[in-house]
Parts: sequence; structure tokens; C-alpha cells
Amino acid sequence: MNNTIPALEPASAADSPPPRKRRLPTTARSSWRFSAAYAAAALLIFLAEVAIATIGRDMAWLRWYVGDVIVVAWVHCLIATVRSAPPRRIAGLSLAVACLVEVSQYVRGEMGWEITQPVLRIIVGSTADWMDVAAYAVGATLVPLVVAMKAQRLAHSTVGKIPRA
Repeated sequence: MNNTIPALEPASAADSPPPRKRRLPTTARSSWRFSAAYAAAALLIFLAEVAIATIGRDMAWLRWYVGDVIVVAWVHCLIATVRSAPPRRIAGLSLAVACLVEVSQYVRGEMGWEITQPVLRIIVGSTADWMDVAAYAVGATLVPLVVAMKAQRLAHSTVGKIPRA
């Protein structure tokens, strides 16, 4: 019987476990939340849309173009009320939602479907138009710019800062 201790040899690379993959930190995370500020903005924009649809119905350009630009801001505020994400990401999602509504208008027209409920007819619209998509794109471009300007203005404001002695 051999009572000697075998020599310890360094482990080979084949015996060691593979190195763990490092996860890179992400700066553009999104999370669920409730934002009272975005909820209030969504309510105000909704009221503006209702005013455009009712009071401004005789001004076609206001209803067709300005209303379509504003509706993307409304969808943006609705999403941002419950989801925290970069403004450009939410604007892209808002544009996608608006374009899906436009596709539904096209399909409704091609299939001959009727929307009998008047409020839903106002919300969905009646005819698909490329100018609507252009107005949605303008809205999706403007919203992140407005959010960035608002954030910059808040960063430079002196409200709530304690003066140094």
C-alpha cells in the first residue's frame, strides 16, 4: 500500500467551468409605474381632442391634421402614465398604435364594415389616408422633443432648490 499523497496539479482549462457572461448595464429600461403628471396631461389632451372633434368640426384642417398630430401625444401620455421608458421608445409605440388604427380604417373600408356607435366612429375615424400617417409621424417626432425640452427646463429651474449659505 502506498500512503503517499499524490501531487496536486493545476486544473486544466478543460476542467474549469466556462466564465460567466457579464450583463452589460442597460440605460433604457422600462418599468411599470403610475404617473399622475402624465395622467393629467392625457386628460387635458383628450379634452382638447373632444373640443377639436365637436367645436372645431367646421375647420377641417384642425380636425384632420392637428387632431392627428395631437392624438399621438395623447397615446404617448396614456402609455407613459403606466410605463416608464425613454420618450423615443414610447413615441415609436404611439406611432405604431396610430398606424394600426389607420390600418383598421383601411380594412373596415375594404370589407364594407359599418361602425354604428358614434363615439367609436369619431375615435377610429372613417377613411384611411396617407396624410393621417404623415401627421402621426409629425406627432411622434414632436413628442420626444417636447419631453426633452420640458426635462431640460426642469433641470435648469431653481424651484425647490435650497440656496447655499
